[in-house]
Amino acid sequence: DGRVYRVDAQGQATPLFDPEDKYIWSLATDAKGVLYAATGDKGHVYRIGPDGEGEIFFATKATHAMTLRFEASGHLLVGTGNPGRVFRVDPAGKGFLALDIPYQEVRAINVGANGLVYAAA
Repeated sequence: DGRVYRVDAQGQATPLFDPEDKYIWSLATDAKGVLYAATGDKGHVYRIGPDGEGEIFFATKATHAMTLRFEASGHLLVGTGNPGRVFRVDPAGKGFLALDIPYQEVRAINVGANGLVYAAA
């Protein structure tokens, strides 16, 4: 079952976030240091506070939210599995389908210095 742990400077791990979702596939922090988690079997992206309280930030309607990457603009790119898609989500949590591919999973996303988005499927 998926969990996020906080690890201190001494290497001591303590649970931070424990959703009902089965998998945690990816973590990302925005420019303000807010943590986001991509999860699977429900395809949710959670926004997690420093106290470990999480809320659904974006629901992909896919089986898995697999990878996260922030753009310089502050938009969150979300790669999904079943089906393979890339969403661009604004800071308010409103998503836009940016890429719909015939592959089952988008496993990695990177943003080039020129702003181009690369997706590994």
